[in-house]
Amino acid sequence: MKRLIISLFVYTTVVFATTINIPGDYATIQEGLNAATAGDTVLVAAGTYLENIRWPETPDISLIGEGREMTIIDGNGADRVIWIEPFTAGEFYSYGNTRIQQLTIQNGNSPWVGGILSKYNSDSLFLDDLNILNNAGNAALYFYGSNYVSLNNVLMEENRSWNYHGLAIYSRSCNLTLNNTTITNNDKGIFVWNGSPSFTATTLIRNSIIWGNYDGDGVMTTIVFNDSYPLIADIDYSLMEGGMGGLSIGTADVTLEWGVNNIDGNPYFCDPDSGDYTLGDNSPCVGTGENGANMGAFEVGCNVYAGPNWHVSTTGSDSNDGSENNPFATIQHGIEV
Repeated sequence: MKRLIISLFVYTTVVFATTINIPGDYATIQEGLNAATAGDTVLVAAGTYLENIRWPETPDISLIGEGREMTIIDGNGADRVIWIEPFTAGEFYSYGNTRIQQLTIQNGNSPWVGGILSKYNSDSLFLDDLNILNNAGNAALYFYGSNYVSLNNVLMEENRSWNYHGLAIYSRSCNLTLNNTTITNNDKGIFVWNGSPSFTATTLIRNSIIWGNYDGDGVMTTIVFNDSYPLIADIDYSLMEGGMGGLSIGTADVTLEWGVNNIDGNPYFCDPDSGDYTLGDNSPCVGTGENGANMGAFEVGCNVYAGPNWHVSTTGSDSNDGSENNPFATIQHGIEV
């Protein structure tokens, strides 16, 4: 008896993610991103890159610098710095897990969004170890329609619009998480709303500092939760200027979960006038975050704030030395000395 033996060979194609080096492999970040395939990493060496980047329709790309103080993408005032949006609406929805890490994003300029725009990305965007600085537009970061957006160890500072009423972050119909993020010296803080009736959006904030965001009229804005479809705001272990009073809640559809570990007070940055947002070792943000962590994007960077602390009392005198036992009589005199 003859037997027919058939052997079946199954060929499997294995695709390995690669690392594209800038400027080693390509001269510009845009060229490196355009050459990337799904799962690739574009690794950018230290330096300043004058670019306005349009993200390719490729999922799971990571853009990583050599360090946020060393690798800078500068929009040069020409347009927004990074633009993540399908080229043709309705034809591409999933950028997968997009990661942007260890960079400074600065000097973007657009009437709408100056820093990073992410729109119609149904998956996840991770922003880690970034400085978002001096971007001009109605918002520095704009997120619309993402399943999950995460900011971790991010500094946002001096982002302003032409009329000094711009937002640091605009988030629409997204699940937004902030952890160890510092938002300070912008026109305004965060604006959140859920424009989708099909799901409940969640904003989660931990170990973060939102402080000193005043617009051109001198009005402080920490967070605005706009008139929305269902939205949950879970905030704890963070310094929020104004406390609950610093929040604007526009609708009963916002459920506020305000933790007992939030604080309000001067965070005692080391030298904010020079862009140093490390913490003084007497900052109320030191060790008061979740599980004993520090709040904000940076660790302790200087000694205890030395003062002086002037005391004022209605029973004092401006000829006194301003000590607790010999207070001044007027606040004005305390400011002047």
